[in-house]
Amino acid sequence: ASKNSLVPVWEKYILSLEEAAQYFHTGEKKLRRLAEENPPPKWALMNGSRLQIKRKILEQAIDDFIRFELMISLETEPTNAIPRDSVSWPGLLFTH
Repeated sequence: ASKNSLVPVWEKYILSLEEAAQYFHTGEKKLRRLAEENPPPKWALMNGSRLQIKRKILEQAIDDFIRFELMISLETEPTNAIPRDSVSWPGLLFTH
């Protein structure tokens, strides 16, 4: 076993693109596209030309997005509603 495989992915600070895609159950292309936003999200780290993911920061961004979605879903005023087909949050874009 390699030295890198001795640390469980849920304990790693930095994940490779492949590890992050598996861990977060999303595609590598989706993560790369999100990381290429301008300005880049805080969870994206470029090591030369290699994209790496700061696991805890992306976890927090997803948690914040879920809280934001819940807050929007609880609003009663339809004039304040965000279109449900596409919702963005810093560093994240989810389309339904």
